[in-house]
Amino acid sequence: MKLRATFLFILIPILIYAQEKNESTSKKWDKGYCNFTSYGYLIGSGEDEKTFVPSLHMEHNYRFNKNFAFGLYTGIDWLDFTVAPIGPNLKILFPDRHNKTSFFVGGAIGGSIALQDKKLKNYDVTDTRGGRFANIEIGVTLYDQSKLGVFVAGGYRHQQISYTRNDWRLNQIDKTITYNRFVFKIGVRL
Repeated sequence: MKLRATFLFILIPILIYAQEKNESTSKKWDKGYCNFTSYGYLIGSGEDEKTFVPSLHMEHNYRFNKNFAFGLYTGIDWLDFTVAPIGPNLKILFPDRHNKTSFFVGGAIGGSIALQDKKLKNYDVTDTRGGRFANIEIGVTLYDQSKLGVFVAGGYRHQQISYTRNDWRLNQIDKTITYNRFVFKIGVRL
């Protein structure tokens, strides 16, 4: 009887520890900070001559539960001139039961900051500004045994940029360029 009791007292903590360890490694939906870093292209025609515009984005989110994450959207887009979009971001995630994949829908709105001046051949550009943007996407994340994931996403992006130029006939002209493009990106989820 003493041997059985001693065996159970040794075995029970080991089993409990093993169960807790197994749950913690298979659960990838913890509350807290999560990051989506991606590289992709804004694809389509706009008022410029670039069909494929590269973009690099980071989404710094706080995950409230397994389905919702809210945070800050930042990045760099190489349009006619380089702009840095910044604004709030919301992700709705749909993880599977086995914690191997997660489908998501995300959206962001905000403004962009011009990182370089617009250059025109025959005009003097006096002021370069960013503009507003809106982004919506749908994608899938594939996970390995850790919390690291790789994702692919596609969606739609609306971006405006503006500048002011001097004209020889008129004093100044404000010009706004609008981009409506498809988005395709791949990235890592940390």
